[in-house]
Amino acid sequence: MQAHLSNEGLGDSIHEGFDPIVSSEDLITKFAKEMFDTILEENTKEQSYEEFVSRGKGIFVRFVGETISEISDGFQNGEQDCFKWIHANIERYHKANTPENLQMLVKVKTTQNLAAIQSAYEHYKKVMSQKNASGEDALMEDENSIEAVRKKILAKYN
Repeated sequence: MQAHLSNEGLGDSIHEGFDPIVSSEDLITKFAKEMFDTILEENTKEQSYEEFVSRGKGIFVRFVGETISEISDGFQNGEQDCFKWIHANIERYHKANTPENLQMLVKVKTTQNLAAIQSAYEHYKKVMSQKNASGEDALMEDENSIEAVRKKILAKYN
């Protein structure tokens, strides 16, 4: 994935000395490992497809939220420039990996991917604001979180 990431053409929107690729490296590794661990867990065979997808969505939401929260301060205009960087990288990825005869779909695919990321980030911010307001770990109580899904699975078999 990181081989596809680039800061090309966005230098003016990134603070000097900051590299969002390097800054996001540990989070990419952390959440990729978590997703692979989730896929390979023994109890995934006993859960429904919906429960498995819910766990994956929870990981995705936390990945997006933590990554954007972590790197947005390194951009001149915070989240706004961060999303421009994300958009440019998604578009670059699709252009490089879409066959020539399907290049007209790059914009549509990029827009869909960016919308999913923006939605996940909004959900993350909402859950985190609930956490801050209540003083509790609201993210772990969110229906899409891993812990909430684990609780549902355990309840089903107890």
